Amino acid sequence: MPKPKPFTSPLPADAGYSRDLSRLVSLLLQSNPSDRPTVQEVEAMPAVAAAAARWRATLGGLSTPLP
Repeated sequence: MPKPKPFTSPLPADAGYSRDLSRLVSLLLQSNPSDRPTVQEVEAMPAVAAAAARWRATLGGLSTPLP
């Protein structure tokens, strides 16, 4: 059985995805689990932290707070 082709880029470069999203997807799809970032490392990424802050700001009108 032939060895699978190495995975290089999960998203097409011209698909309009941001560099941050492309990098995140690439990191999350590492075949070796120990090479993948932890949840804490993902949360610490500036683009993820900014998106989480925007998401939390939209929760202000909810009657039951979410994490």
